Amino acid sequence: MKKALSIFSVCLAFAISAQTQELPSRDPGFHREYSLRDLDMGTPNNVTAPSPKLSDKNLAKAADFGDPVAQAKLGLQYVLGDGVSQDDSTAVKWFLRASASGLPSAQFLLGYMYDSGRGVPRDVERAARWFKAAAEKGNPHAQAALASLYIDRKIGPENFEEAMKLSRSAAKHHVSAGEYNLGSIYKFGLGVQPNATEAIKWYKKAAEHGNVDAHVQIGTMLVLGEGVPKDPNQGVKWLLEASEKGSPEAKFDLGFFYEHAHGREPDYKEAATWYQAAADQSFALAQTNLGHLYEMGLGVEKDLGKAFELNKAAAAQGLAMAEENVGTAYEWGRGVDADYAAAARWYRLAAEKGEASAQAKLGNLLFEGKGVVADRKKACDLWRTAAASGQDAAAHNMQSNCTSFSAAN
Repeated sequence: MKKALSIFSVCLAFAISAQTQELPSRDPGFHREYSLRDLDMGTPNNVTAPSPKLSDKNLAKAADFGDPVAQAKLGLQYVLGDGVSQDDSTAVKWFLRASASGLPSAQFLLGYMYDSGRGVPRDVERAARWFKAAAEKGNPHAQAALASLYIDRKIGPENFEEAMKLSRSAAKHHVSAGEYNLGSIYKFGLGVQPNATEAIKWYKKAAEHGNVDAHVQIGTMLVLGEGVPKDPNQGVKWLLEASEKGSPEAKFDLGFFYEHAHGREPDYKEAATWYQAAADQSFALAQTNLGHLYEMGLGVEKDLGKAFELNKAAAAQGLAMAEENVGTAYEWGRGVDADYAAAARWYRLAAEKGEASAQAKLGNLLFEGKGVVADRKKACDLWRTAAASGQDAAAHNMQSNCTSFSAAN
């Protein structure tokens, strides 16, 4: 008689999608802001007299005749869609021409285009070179942008001392990105001792100069009590201000606040409203958490199909948790027809990103040969990895079924 396999997976908990259970502590530069509309174009490095003020009517003509300031202004109009059809590729063309004349503002803007992948393939190293060229000429926006790359560890070697120096220089000109950088340097202790008081001070300066990210950082710190006395009410005020300015992070945080109570009764309907607002801006975490509310019927009418679509939208952005949720929906037929092969594909994507529960679930399918060619050794390897991350079900499966596979295998 064939021995029954002991796979600890067929339970309700495995069929319910996951959601983030903690308000994320924001990264130093989770969303980069630049005040492009307020740039001082200045003059090229080799020109002593400023260019005359140009009307929009004559701007293109002056740019064609080689005026670098006109070229930079015209490029910016194409970035913003200001008086012309928005066209990033044309903007890059004008920034390149102006940068060749040594105009710092154009060099900053060209760095911005490479950093954000607008009109050109994203290239952080090339962005850094243009930021550095402009920063060395004293452009405060470029100084803040270059410091941001150091803070986010996008360029090497690690140099928080230079990031501090550049950010302070930019902050002297009231560039909000520089002030924001200083807040993050002190909040996260980047080359200095963490100092929440200093962090709040600089975030507030950045917020005063229109930096929406700074509002979110302050709101999150107050809601969570990160280095400051916990004050959810004040934190929510900061988040509301940021949400009014369009921040999807703030809208997500407000949804999370209402869902997880923080000293009050959960308000799932209000949570769903804020999650929906952030999800409408394609914010992946909000899509996943809203999907969970639809799956459970919390604050909204239960709708497994809607939950599946929301998780799939988040998974398309590479969110590992959402990829696992899509796999779960396919495995159990929740909101979509059951499909073990599809479940395995989605679990694999999440597992490769280190999602331990997805590793455990993929191990289950591999062990039983559901949707994939059975591979018990690989299943045991996945369970072992998941168990090391605290997955109890994976540990149970490994102990019950993997005695013939050593850790060395």
